[in-house]
Amino acid sequence: MKFKDRRVILTGATGGIGSQIARKLSAAGAKLSLVDRNEQALKTAVNDLGSDHTLGITADITTD
Repeated sequence: MKFKDRRVILTGATGGIGSQIARKLSAAGAKLSLVDRNEQALKTAVNDLGSDHTLGITADITTD
């Protein structure tokens, strides 16, 4: 599957597996929307991956 210029929403983005997936998708050219409960870790991930093509969303998807 090609990810260049595709928008991907990734939940649990700052965890072990999530962060690795985010790195791989970013390297493949995906535009990322990262979702996680940990605001500080999310900010770090967005900065590391490049804020020009990565959006961070602080949320807990287990609650309304």
